[in-house]
Amino acid sequence: MGKDYNCTDCKQTKCSCRNKQRNKNTTNQTNTNNPTISPVFNITLPSAAAAFTPQYAQVYQENNFLVTVPSNTDISFNTTGLISPGITHTPGSAIVTVNEGGIYAVDFEVTLALGDLGAMDFVQAAWGVTMNNARVNSTESGLLVSESSTLIVNTISSTAIVNIPNGAQLTLRNIGVTADLYVGLIDGQEVKSASLRLIKIAENK
Repeated sequence: MGKDYNCTDCKQTKCSCRNKQRNKNTTNQTNTNNPTISPVFNITLPSAAAAFTPQYAQVYQENNFLVTVPSNTDISFNTTGLISPGITHTPGSAIVTVNEGGIYAVDFEVTLALGDLGAMDFVQAAWGVTMNNARVNSTESGLLVSESSTLIVNTISSTAIVNIPNGAQLTLRNIGVTADLYVGLIDGQEVKSASLRLIKIAENK
């Protein structure tokens, strides 16, 4: 039995030719209904962040005796601990100079001897950091304890985040109205009677 060719072009059977034509029509319809869409991406890359150089400093007073600090007087630091190039301090000076400004974590501690004040019912003390001879309110701290004829040793401390400009000079000051006595010898050992620490955490805003 001979083959029944219907298409002179493809020379295939009528059934095969019809199926190919049907598939071709279906493909064309699919491409028409679902055209290929080339994705478009608009991506903005962040600019490179400015290099951040850490800055830090610790200065402190260490001795084996009691020292009286009058009201409105800065305490001197006889020791310079770890300190980065952007901050300077001369041992024996009360001033810490921040040559590279920024946002800094600033904290201090003062160990004080508080004792009998005669007719007063309590003893008190207040300290804070100054910047360019102006008080930095966020750093100020104090204490008040009941009067005692026995010597009381207590610590005042404070931590603050401060925006410090280039070249600013910082000190630690007795901002109270009374003189304070800080302690450098406890249990036979020299201890830090006062310390000031600076750590840069961000650039200036």
